[in-house]
Amino acid sequence: MDNLIKKQFNELESYIPGRPIEQVKEQYGLEKVVKLASNESPLGPMSIALKAIKVNSRELNRYPDLEATLLKEAICEKFSLPKENILIGNGSNELIRIAGQAILSSGDEVIFADPSFALYRMIADMFQAKSVPVPLKEHGHDLDAMFEAITAKTKIIFICNPNNPTGTFVEWNVLDDFIKQVPDNILVIIDEAYAEFVEGYNDYKERLSYYSEKPVIITRTFSKLYGLAGLRIGYGAASASYVKTDQKIRDPFNVNLLAQAAATASLKDMDEAKKRYELNLENKNYLYKGLEALKLSYVKSQANFVLIDLGQDSTVIFEKLLSKGVIVRTGEIFGEAYQNFIRVSVGTKEDIDFFLKALKDVLTEVDAK
Repeated sequence: MDNLIKKQFNELESYIPGRPIEQVKEQYGLEKVVKLASNESPLGPMSIALKAIKVNSRELNRYPDLEATLLKEAICEKFSLPKENILIGNGSNELIRIAGQAILSSGDEVIFADPSFALYRMIADMFQAKSVPVPLKEHGHDLDAMFEAITAKTKIIFICNPNNPTGTFVEWNVLDDFIKQVPDNILVIIDEAYAEFVEGYNDYKERLSYYSEKPVIITRTFSKLYGLAGLRIGYGAASASYVKTDQKIRDPFNVNLLAQAAATASLKDMDEAKKRYELNLENKNYLYKGLEALKLSYVKSQANFVLIDLGQDSTVIFEKLLSKGVIVRTGEIFGEAYQNFIRVSVGTKEDIDFFLKALKDVLTEVDAK
């Protein structure tokens, strides 16, 4: 069978997810496990979304709306976007993959920050393009270096904003200047999966207008703030011509009925969205104080996770935290420069207390050896 599969897919590295809770419980014989590895909402779906799921579950014998009409109308209303400029995907990951499928050919080049979301390199490999990773500068995008990396073969530039895994944010005026300089034969994909957590968040209505000026796609998700990661639904904005291309490439009925209903409902409860934003900020500051008490350095984050410098190889700490019922992300997957780091999602205060106690115990054990 392997000889039938395209070479690039045989060599493609799989995405590494956070460890499942039940697996860790079974492996270590634990009753309680706290997962802080995947930047999920600790609150679950909004109540209005759960009601929509319940009502629409009666229609599961029907295919979903191919055009996601009600969801697009809700996005139009919230962001003042024309309907023809809206993308809907099976998670924002699908929107990114389709862009790669539409644009990349063998030998093209893809520029992204390093480290950043692992999908960008995977997309380049999938379509036999060359990855051009540009090292972060002070944990943030080095846009000057990224611009210098542009060649005649560059087809896509990814900007993850806020950046995963560092949580750093490119200020709007800086991003504006960068996009204006990028040649019009290059697509810029702005991945805003964590946009709702940025301090001072105000819906960014004006930010979604990039597509009308330059070859830009903006992607967002309902997985984080809205707590719908398990339903896989994302959205974005692009030129009307690109949206038509996306519609041709995507799978028919790519976004399931319950995901559409839950996402549409979620956009109607902006009071709850604001509460979730404020709670994330409060709990993130609570986590900062706990880390400072342990005399640990961290990268101040504009997302719902924090990158923590342990000052030593994180793989040992990661395994020991697992044995105590805490799942985090080890810096090993982010590259050699981040070997001493772990990334921790902002959970509830109870989750954070559980993590901080486990981390303190683990660091004490390691120092005692």
